[in-house]
Amino acid sequence: MSLKTAIQSAAIAAFTVASSFEKSMAIVKNTGNPTYDPATGIMTATTTSQTFNALIVNYERDETDGQNVLLTDAKIIFPQSRITGTPITTDTLTIDTVSWDIKNVITDPADATWTIQARRA
Repeated sequence: MSLKTAIQSAAIAAFTVASSFEKSMAIVKNTGNPTYDPATGIMTATTTSQTFNALIVNYERDETDGQNVLLTDAKIIFPQSRITGTPITTDTLTIDTVSWDIKNVITDPADATWTIQARRA
């Protein structure tokens, strides 16, 4: 087993232990170009949604700058194996029926977890 695989396994095990603190959410990914219906004048986006559990952590005051990272932003942390594909800033999260914009996505060096900076839409 490589070091990277061992770290990924350890991250998954840690999230299993912390599962009682996790919250259910959905990531909504745009999967194609929006279509326009000239009869109704409505643009319709093509999306897919995946539901998963993640930890939600508040940013500490020293992690914020008042512009790029706000105190009201949420830090969403979860194993990469919980969703298909890579989250990007055009995706959104839905947590308790509230939509959150993805502002930044970071992976750890072992590609075990995603850390998403999210802001209420």
